[in-house]
Amino acid sequence: MITVLVMFFLIFYFGNFNLRNAITGRLSSRETNASISVVGVSPVTITVFNGTLTGATVDPTEDSNVSIVFYAVISDNDGAADINTTFVRANFSRTGEAAYHNNSCSQIGANLNTTSKNFSCTINMPYFASPLPWNVRVMATDLGNKTFFYNWNDNSTFTYAQLQAIQISHTALTWPSVAPGDINQSSNNDPTIINNTGNYNITNLTFQGFNLYGATSFINVANITISNSTGLSVECNPSNRTAGGTNVTVSLVNGTNVQIPAGFILRNDHTSNNNETGQEALYYCITTVPSNIPSETYSTTKGWVIKLI
Repeated sequence: MITVLVMFFLIFYFGNFNLRNAITGRLSSRETNASISVVGVSPVTITVFNGTLTGATVDPTEDSNVSIVFYAVISDNDGAADINTTFVRANFSRTGEAAYHNNSCSQIGANLNTTSKNFSCTINMPYFASPLPWNVRVMATDLGNKTFFYNWNDNSTFTYAQLQAIQISHTALTWPSVAPGDINQSSNNDPTIINNTGNYNITNLTFQGFNLYGATSFINVANITISNSTGLSVECNPSNRTAGGTNVTVSLVNGTNVQIPAGFILRNDHTSNNNETGQEALYYCITTVPSNIPSETYSTTKGWVIKLI
């Protein structure tokens, strides 16, 4: 920005002027100031750089955000003073995904040189963001040209790594009191909630159950079914399968990983707690209580395991 200051001297001349005709108190000249601000017409240019980000891989943090820091140099041929330091913004973007933004990147230190400034940008990436390459975009403008420019052509990218992770609620599963010969008794403290706390679309959810033992007898875990649905005791019917396989009930097998056919948990923000977005709910039923077992408490000697394989 160039400032031009012009001083004007205004001189008033009165013809036939003599001391006898002077008007006391009137000024014969005045002085005033004028200023003109001339801003540059050249647009800004943007260079994104960071040896630990551009072209690199960033690891997600389970069930949390990662604060990713990178830097950009904004240059203007009309001089560093022409750069609009209050409007340097950045985002991570890719086709088909929500973008993540920082609308207030900050200048670092003094000017790099007569035409450039250095800016720091921090963007928080959630754990469920896509494990694919992301574009690093910076937008800036100046005080003269005022056109907003992005670094569209510099191919600045980084890869967000894949993270497979789940968290499970309910560390103990119980049933109400049942009698020998009872059928189709649902658990009284399900469902088990499985949260997808990574960015992997889970399609390989498995369940490993074990027989339940009392002091003198046992209940075969094959008498227990598991389902991703409930209502009208559908969790008690191993043949239950809705159109498209979205709700499925299966029987457990002692010590064996049984895949839950409809146990899909797509990456997403699970905090909505709607059993649909980023999470799955599992329901349980004992389809038959053996009629020849004594009345006592039956429990597992090994913990049941939900895992990805």
